[in-house]
Amino acid sequence: PPAAPRSNAPAPKAGAPAATTPRPRTSSAQPQRPPATSPKSAQGTAAKPGKAQRPAPTTAPAAKPAVAESVEKTPAAEPAPAEPRPLPAAAPAPPKELTDDELRQLFVERQAAWRAAQLELDAQAAQARIAPESEKLKAVNELSRKSRAVAGILGQALEPAIRLFPRHPEDPELTEFLIRATGVYGRRGRLEDAAVPANLLVAQGCRDTYVNLVASLAALEAFDVDSAKKYYEVVREQEANSKIVELVINRLDANREFLEHERDVRRREAEADDLPRVLLLTTQGEIEIELFEDDYPNAVAHFLKLVDTHFYDRLPFCQVTQGFGAINGCLYDDGTGGPGYEIAVQPNAEYPRMPMRGAVSLINMGEGACGSKFLISYSWTTSAHLQRTQPVIGRVIRGMDVASELNWAELRQQQVLDYDGIISARILRKRPHEYRVVTTQALAADQFNAGVALISAGKPAEAEAPLLAALRIAPRDRQILDAIALALSQQDRLGEAVKYLQRAVNADPHAPDAQHHLGKVLEALDKTREARNHYEQAVKYKPDYVEARLDLGDLLRREGEFDAAISQYSECLKYTADAQMIHDRLREAVRGKDAADRDRPAASDASATAAEKQPE
Repeated sequence: PPAAPRSNAPAPKAGAPAATTPRPRTSSAQPQRPPATSPKSAQGTAAKPGKAQRPAPTTAPAAKPAVAESVEKTPAAEPAPAEPRPLPAAAPAPPKELTDDELRQLFVERQAAWRAAQLELDAQAAQARIAPESEKLKAVNELSRKSRAVAGILGQALEPAIRLFPRHPEDPELTEFLIRATGVYGRRGRLEDAAVPANLLVAQGCRDTYVNLVASLAALEAFDVDSAKKYYEVVREQEANSKIVELVINRLDANREFLEHERDVRRREAEADDLPRVLLLTTQGEIEIELFEDDYPNAVAHFLKLVDTHFYDRLPFCQVTQGFGAINGCLYDDGTGGPGYEIAVQPNAEYPRMPMRGAVSLINMGEGACGSKFLISYSWTTSAHLQRTQPVIGRVIRGMDVASELNWAELRQQQVLDYDGIISARILRKRPHEYRVVTTQALAADQFNAGVALISAGKPAEAEAPLLAALRIAPRDRQILDAIALALSQQDRLGEAVKYLQRAVNADPHAPDAQHHLGKVLEALDKTREARNHYEQAVKYKPDYVEARLDLGDLLRREGEFDAAISQYSECLKYTADAQMIHDRLREAVRGKDAADRDRPAASDASATAAEKQPE
């Protein structure tokens, strides 16, 4: 599809290059295909997303000829003697029911293996704490990888303990082990694994504070409001309240209707079993997501399109907050960078989908517009405030333990050497119909085109109304913002134009044309320092942006920074065929530098003479 039209910068002052009226867009025009790689794709090894190189496409094997054709083209052969039909396979034997003694022996052996691994991990953690700063980050990453393996050994020891504990609930060794296992998995954010021993313990009247807290959180995620309140009372009695959990517990009755609605909707969805599903292969394992097409059909179509175009392949989880969630979908690791278009998502006003544990939400980029960034929530207690602001378009149905381990770091170290991320994403199933995405740009096309036509007709004041109407539909669209700034600048309202151009830069700081346009208007307002900063950002993100380099060089030359100006003009010669114009400006900068060099010794001699005349 055709690329979106680009509007040139407004020309608010005489002598500056005249801005070109933006070309109108058609409502049926589709946005450019989003880039499928991360900026990090040229670095590192294939172990992490954003650092691996794409595998070379393989040639598909030639198709085998049809059976009928092969029979016609091959001579008849004597029929082979019939082989004896194999006997039907015997049904697999049921798993052997282990006796208490066998379970005990298995538990003892596996617990000993886990304790040995844990002691080794503790020793490694002690070394990481005292490691030099230059080696600390690497030590913490190695420690984090080791801790994941130790958590797996703990799971093996937990298996016989879970089977043995209901038969011997008074066994102190089993009780202590289950409490410790609850703590290990709970602090790693693996609520499902922590809830299994926790529920066994609270069923036997365990009063441990952390065990009851985990059981309460697990009950919340299972929509069991009464059990959640019951278990949390034990936490309150021991005065170990969590402020975040306390807020949610206190509002459980007010949210009961929403929780019951979410539970009933999930039950109906499970019975129908036809919602679209997507599989994320991450560096920690597989995460399977089911998408709520009935609630957000356009948002689901948008997400499926991004998956189908490999937008998420090798993108890192740029922000992971333990206890809150993991964010992906950003091209630049700084919260910006999307597919080049946005959609408007309005949550159901009466019963919005609940941001429970495992909820997949599109992140509101501002003013109701969503792009490619999405959040996997770790807990309803920390995500409840997002209920009406971030549209929940799906949920994790498998691999929540994998999602909980993303960017995991021991010693509460927030930095990691290599971000976890998505290696590849693919669609597992869809409903049998076309998925069409309606973008905010398409919705605003008619108003935008009307405004552009009025600017072309020399009526910038009349163009404001349709352009502002378009902006209300697509509040972050850079072309609309540029067009409004152009209309304002043609009326010499440069201060107002700057506000809209600044919004365009905020919407996508990595867009070089937005940076350049803002720089030109700021320079016209004699804000040279700010203009220089935006010119430099423009050439940083697009080194072959000749217009921005020329404007930067001219600004530097007028400021007397001739060496820097010469450098910019020299860079321009690498990217343009209009060498004569560049050479003229380059010679002018060289003459200015020579004149400045000649004046500098005279000024120095005058200063020295003045100093000699001063009394001692």
